[in-house]
Amino acid sequence: MARFTLLFVLGVWMSWSKRAFGPSDPASLSPTVSLAIFFGGYLALVAGIRLWALWVVRRSNRGFVRGLYRLQNYIQVARYLIPIWLAVGVYILKWGEAVEFMCHPLYNWPPQSNPTLQSNPIELPQALIGIAPAILAWVGMWWSYFPCDEALREQSLFGNLNDDLPIHAPPTFAQSFGAKLRLQVMFTLVPVLCVLFVHDLAVAGLYFCGVHNGGDIADWLMIPATIAVFIYAPELLRRALSTQKLPDSPLRRRLEEMCRRLKLRYRDILLWRTGDTMGNAAVMGVLPRVRYVLLSDLLLETMTDEQIEAVFAHELGHVVHKHLIWLGVYILLTVLLITGPETYALQFVHNWYVGHWSAASWDNVEGLLDVVIAFAAIILAFGYLSPRFERQADVFAARTMQQQRSDPQGQTASFVDEYGAGLFASALQRVAIINHVPFNARNWSHGSIAKRVSAVLEMSADPQRTWQFDRFMTRLYITLIILLLCGGAVCALMPAAAFTAGR
Repeated sequence: MARFTLLFVLGVWMSWSKRAFGPSDPASLSPTVSLAIFFGGYLALVAGIRLWALWVVRRSNRGFVRGLYRLQNYIQVARYLIPIWLAVGVYILKWGEAVEFMCHPLYNWPPQSNPTLQSNPIELPQALIGIAPAILAWVGMWWSYFPCDEALREQSLFGNLNDDLPIHAPPTFAQSFGAKLRLQVMFTLVPVLCVLFVHDLAVAGLYFCGVHNGGDIADWLMIPATIAVFIYAPELLRRALSTQKLPDSPLRRRLEEMCRRLKLRYRDILLWRTGDTMGNAAVMGVLPRVRYVLLSDLLLETMTDEQIEAVFAHELGHVVHKHLIWLGVYILLTVLLITGPETYALQFVHNWYVGHWSAASWDNVEGLLDVVIAFAAIILAFGYLSPRFERQADVFAARTMQQQRSDPQGQTASFVDEYGAGLFASALQRVAIINHVPFNARNWSHGSIAKRVSAVLEMSADPQRTWQFDRFMTRLYITLIILLLCGGAVCALMPAAAFTAGR
């Protein structure tokens, strides 16, 4: 969820257009007071979490757990408040105007032969400045929560001793900061910012080639640029996440053999260096040539080879079931939802808005509505899809492990048995322990560890449950295709005037 919230931050900034507002309202707050309120809101958020965290770590063991749970729930809410407060700052508290003042030369470059077509063609520099307060507040929450994180890791040292696991000193704030910066901020924003960079590069290139009104052309170039970034992003992300080739070992050879048996192609298996701050795995890449499977250092150190293989099989399950492609289908469906049926709704909103407010500011309202609707679609729809994808990968991992034990050269089993389910359940539980995640903690994109363990164990007790789940996933994919076709048909049949209504 953190990654989508950061994208929402960028979407809020990109939806704002200074020209739609016109002159500032003389009766509004002065810029100094407005900006003080804007930055003060983020400062109060970060300081409040820090004081709460310090209070939690001073409590007894029982009070610590209860206070930590409440603090974690509040932080989840605070992550939503960050983009919301950015929207307030941009639209009400003059942060957008302040960025325009700082980047004024870029708002008028390159010069246009027709000034009425000027549309802020250079976007990346002001986007970086515009989202900076929200990103700094996001990073500030890491600093605020760090006392609790440090206390949790210190407590885990005794558990590692009892389990005869490697012992590491708790990471410093700098180490923890670096790992989270790579995983949360760079992992999410680097690909998107690359698309903006391509846009700005196209605008500048067209200008120097004599095309002075190249903003619209550059906007169209963002479509193939976005597709290219989506395909080749793993090459960027594997460097942003600090990875290296997993050294040759019996474990690596077993993982490679698993891929050969499943006829799954990939570029490499990588060791993900997190400074022993996180036990996780991931798969990146739609095409085999740029597909990487990542295993973190803490995961490799604290889990048995069989558990690592189970986690690895889970990541392969995402590839086998083409979840990245289905994610692309979902994103396209969301785009059709925004440009199709939503356009009719905007017509009614536009007519009401112009009757009560200034028509000049409609572009901003419309842009913000697009961002809000897109984010709501992500919350409602992807929040439903992603846990099902994870459950399907869980089932695939359990099947693969039991088949590897009984028939290493055969095909994946058709149902989940007790061995596969038990092994994968133990791997999930170990992942929760080493990452200090409560078993019952809710997770928007994955579901709680407790529910995932319970689901895979229930399937092992009754083969019929596995077949029922397989049929459910098949119907889900068919539904996505039908919705995509219907959305495309609605957009194709809509009159062209509907797309420009109110714009």
